[in-house]
Amino acid sequence: MQERYTKADIAKLVGRNIFFDANILIYIFWPTGSNWQEKEYSSMLSSLIRQKNPLIVDNTIISEIYNRTFRLEFDKVAEREHRYINPSEFKNFRNSLEGKQIDKDISTVLKDKILKNFDIVGKSYFKTDINKLLSGGSLDYSDRVIADLCESKSAILLTNDGDFIDSALPILTANKKLLNIGH
Repeated sequence: MQERYTKADIAKLVGRNIFFDANILIYIFWPTGSNWQEKEYSSMLSSLIRQKNPLIVDNTIISEIYNRTFRLEFDKVAEREHRYINPSEFKNFRNSLEGKQIDKDISTVLKDKILKNFDIVGKSYFKTDINKLLSGGSLDYSDRVIADLCESKSAILLTNDGDFIDSALPILTANKKLLNIGH
């Protein structure tokens, strides 16, 4: 049976490792002000911190946060300037004055908010491990790595990603799709 947890279940998770997916950390630390997820997952983080749960991520998550938030900012510039910016211009944007400031802002959030409050876990992967991860399934490769890390660290995955609907991982979420067991 799938283990699924909501904010109301956090008290039952004392002492358990909680692995944060990138989408959750982006909702919390790079809010747009327009998503219910920002408030819900910020509240979950506060509860987990008060409860002193080990909060964990890996370098894949850090990379995903950095790249996705930089793209979000790139898109905001295009929207602000009411123009289409060709995605091929991204590298030029990244090296612009505004891009360098965005890099600094993202790095500050990663250092001051995430690295200060989360343990970084990792795993060395060998050819056999990678071959296993490449053997298919309903998850993309990055999500398979996350699932593998959660399994190896006996962690509960905190995610809003509906792709994990068929996962056997224990999951903490506010995503109704993930909570609808036996869909």
